[in-house]
Amino acid sequence: TGTLPDGSGPTVTTDGGLQSTYAIDGSFSFDVQADSYDLTVGEAFGYQNDTVTVNATDGDVTGETISLDDQFDVRLAAGQPEEVVAGGSMPISVDLAHVESFRVNLTESATVNRSNLTVAVGQQPIELNESVPAPAGVTTNVPLTVVVDEGVPSGETIELEHTFASANGNETVPVTTGPTTVVEETTGVA
Repeated sequence: TGTLPDGSGPTVTTDGGLQSTYAIDGSFSFDVQADSYDLTVGEAFGYQNDTVTVNATDGDVTGETISLDDQFDVRLAAGQPEEVVAGGSMPISVDLAHVESFRVNLTESATVNRSNLTVAVGQQPIELNESVPAPAGVTTNVPLTVVVDEGVPSGETIELEHTFASANGNETVPVTTGPTTVVEETTGVA
């Protein structure tokens, strides 16, 4: 029996091949024979994998609290659609772990004029290529919204590069979304 960081999504395996995912409160358990076991905690978004040795005895519950070290991580939860109507908007969603800041900018292959886009994180508008603080810790489904001005001609493309900086400032991760084509009306293509 043990406890892991809540919300991180790890699996716990024994060296004997038993596997468990943790409960909503971060706890996990195995029924095992008395012996020494290596427990490996892995696949936890925003945390480094770890292995600890636990000695189980007959008839006793052995408790183990496993503290995982933070790990900088970024995952695209929902990217840009293939099409957006001029005057419309498109949502983008990212999962962030231990990110200090990020910026959003047009890629070189985007044809839309930057003055024809408004980008917001949640409800807060941001400037393209402006560094903005990220939510602390591990945050899933951080919403970004891109609003396209009504006057943007059909056929223009929007491709964005999102650059995320780690909390320690030593790493960056670029994530490209798009391209999205501006249309007069959507054809139902997602």
